[in-house]
Amino acid sequence: MNKIFKFLVFLLITEIILGYVIYLKKQHNEFGYFASSTFKIINFVNRKVFKNLPDEDEDDEKIIELAKEVNCNDVKNQNQLFDLYKLNPYKKKPINFQSDLEFINSFDKNKDYLILILGNSETFGSYILDDQKRLHSILQKKIRNKSYSLIKDKKKEKGKIFVINYGQHGGMIHDHLIEMKDFSNIYPPDLVIFYTGGNELILDTIFERAIDVDIYSLKTKKFYSVNKDPDLTEFMSQDDFEKCLDKNVFVTKNNFSEYMLKIDIIEYIKYFFNKIDENLKNNVVDFIFYIQPLNELEKDTNIKIDNYNKIHNIEIVNENFINLNLLDKDLKLNYKDAFHTVNADILTDFLLEDIWKKFGEKIQKKIND
Repeated sequence: MNKIFKFLVFLLITEIILGYVIYLKKQHNEFGYFASSTFKIINFVNRKVFKNLPDEDEDDEKIIELAKEVNCNDVKNQNQLFDLYKLNPYKKKPINFQSDLEFINSFDKNKDYLILILGNSETFGSYILDDQKRLHSILQKKIRNKSYSLIKDKKKEKGKIFVINYGQHGGMIHDHLIEMKDFSNIYPPDLVIFYTGGNELILDTIFERAIDVDIYSLKTKKFYSVNKDPDLTEFMSQDDFEKCLDKNVFVTKNNFSEYMLKIDIIEYIKYFFNKIDENLKNNVVDFIFYIQPLNELEKDTNIKIDNYNKIHNIEIVNENFINLNLLDKDLKLNYKDAFHTVNADILTDFLLEDIWKKFGEKIQKKIND
């Protein structure tokens, strides 16, 4: 009995010494778990003397490789946020868009139908916690199901329908045409959906913040500032720059109050919608322009009632312009603030209906021919 006890004590001491002094730290750091050091010694002797086991490093590499394995079938349809750069990523802000691996893996512009959605943080899906249930993901599933249900020969479908989300936090109507052109240079869309209008509720506030840094041209409808490039030996200060501007053309912090009275929200929306309409018709690109549903104003809101009423009720006589606030039916949306919702499923029903009514035949023709 004494001999057995002494042997067990010997094994315990051996395990502690080998574990703490030789193997314990290494084992934990590499794999995050602990194994018997005594058995590791026995395995080592087996490998080197009796050659019964594979090499330890070989085992470790196999464990690491197994841990790295990913089931691509499970992730190819999951929504992701991608950064897309042109040739030099250091010279231009990336194009941030949401889609899935299936799109960047397999998109073929000749047989697939591409829908591009542009807008703001509501379009992006800021308040939708499940990344897979944002506007574009749900719309893609619904429109694919619609298309597939109408095919008599289920083996006939050759192309796929992809819906890309290029909604940007803080996005405004005057941004969207440039964003669309940048994206189209890489992935030309068949249909563009503008789903926007929420940030225009606080147009005055946004302009005021921007004018603290930049100046605005009433002629080009663009912002300007002085670029303090260190390679330039001489450059104007922003103050000197503003002093030399034509005060009848440029809005600065010195004349902001005077000119903001002249920038009417209705004229602003009409101007940029007409620019979009003109550009896309010339380039033969289909589009629908939606004004997002707006929440009823609360008493403590910082949004001007005049802006709210104008956007809520705006009408433009154009088949491609739709103000969702003017629908006859109550959408029963769950608002988080003035225009953010968590109801992508409800909203995509209306988008799907419009898209299919206007462009269903084109979609079916492209993906099935």
